[in-house]
Amino acid sequence: YNNSLYIILSKSVFVGQDDLESMMNYVGNGNTLLISAEYIDRKLIDTLGVELNDMTSQLPVNEYNIKKRDTWLSLIQEPLSSQKKYGFYFVPFVNSFSDFDSSATQILGSNEENGTNFIAVDHGKGKFILHTAPAAFSNYFLLTDGNKEYLEKIFSLFKYETSSVYWDNYYRLRTRVDEEFSLIAFFKKHPPLYFAFWLIIAGLLLFIAFGGKRKQRFIPEKIPP
Repeated sequence: YNNSLYIILSKSVFVGQDDLESMMNYVGNGNTLLISAEYIDRKLIDTLGVELNDMTSQLPVNEYNIKKRDTWLSLIQEPLSSQKKYGFYFVPFVNSFSDFDSSATQILGSNEENGTNFIAVDHGKGKFILHTAPAAFSNYFLLTDGNKEYLEKIFSLFKYETSSVYWDNYYRLRTRVDEEFSLIAFFKKHPPLYFAFWLIIAGLLLFIAFGGKRKQRFIPEKIPP
């Protein structure tokens, strides 16, 4: 449908070929796709002609082991002299975009290092809105001081005629690309199910090894008189 908004918030966004084609068609038909992620699949980034400086990939996987400090974001739509800093105390906002086509790309925001972390890329009749700081949509960030204003200003960028808004949870749970469905991969996403799966397998093997033997001793045939 035209004039709809699709929102993907995730630490990482991995896409398969079918995902990529669907995204391009969706936006090309006049819709808006907002993706906020620290890492966005290179297949999508390369197709849009954008380079992502993924600094967080060089950090430990567990963000709670990363040294915290005051970090902030700002929006370009505000005058340079009065640009407000929206910040909190957590993992630094360091990811940014570079090497994009300025004729088809609009800069919307930056991080504390003046790196462009928020852009709009024209495609067909619609736009891709790319953002590298998904933590800015978290409760922790939005409930700090007046940071909810940051979210309000982001959503004020979208067209007034927006007919529908779709909030996606699929990519938030998808940790990698699975071109074909895998039962093991599904269980791995849910540790209790994965543990139960292997417990059942172990139980079956034990049953075959011990319970599969005859429980009654063989009774010899008696020849009738």
